[in-house]
Amino acid sequence: MKKLIRSVSLVGTFGLLVLGLVACGNKKVTSSDTSSGYRNSISEGLDAFAENKMSKAITYFDNALTQKPKDTKAKAYRDQAQAYIDTNPQLKAGEVQKAVTTITSGVNIKNGAKNLDTKLAKLKTTAKADLAEYKQLDKNVTAQLKVTDGNYSSDVLKQCKNID
Repeated sequence: MKKLIRSVSLVGTFGLLVLGLVACGNKKVTSSDTSSGYRNSISEGLDAFAENKMSKAITYFDNALTQKPKDTKAKAYRDQAQAYIDTNPQLKAGEVQKAVTTITSGVNIKNGAKNLDTKLAKLKTTAKADLAEYKQLDKNVTAQLKVTDGNYSSDVLKQCKNID
C-alpha cells in the first residue's frame, strides 16, 4: 500500500511539474510587454543620440518601429537621427549644398524630440556657415582666375590651403 501511495504521489508531482513547464512555455506576449519594450527602445535611442552614438540610436528607433510600425514619434526620431548621420559625411566630402538640404529636411521633421531638434539646428548652422564660406571662396577664386598680371591675393591662397 505504501508503494502504491508513493507511486501515485510521484506520478502526481511529475504531472504537476510537466503542467507547470507547459504553462510557462505558452506565455503570450501582452501589449504591456510590447509597450514596455517600445518605451525602453525610445529611451535608449534618445540616450544614444545624446551621447553622439547615432547608429546605435537608429537601431533603437528601428526596434521601437518594429514593435509599433505606424508610430509617428519613433519614425520622426529615426528620421531625425538619419538626417544627422547623413549630413556629416556630406560636409566632409565637400557636398555642402547637399548637406544643407539634408539637414534642413531633418530640422523640418514634425513630432521630433526637442534634444534632436537642438542638435540638428546646430548642425544646420554649421552647414550654412560652410556653404556661405564656400560661396565666398568661389567668388574669390573666380576673381583670382581673371588676374593676368600675377598679383594674386595671398588671402585667397591661404583660404584655399586651409580648406578641410
